[in-house]
Amino acid sequence: MTGYLTLRGAGEGNRRQLAIPNLEIRSIFTGRSWRCFRTKRQRTACY
Repeated sequence: MTGYLTLRGAGEGNRRQLAIPNLEIRSIFTGRSWRCFRTKRQRTACY
């Protein structure tokens, strides 16, 4: 999953505001991220 991030603006220091404009890709990424956070205690790798 590469090439799906869009720069939305500059933050403080070296931080950047990123967005995933494609709704389908965003929902896949969000779902995987939440599953990873919920199960992080049980395993070390998320993917």
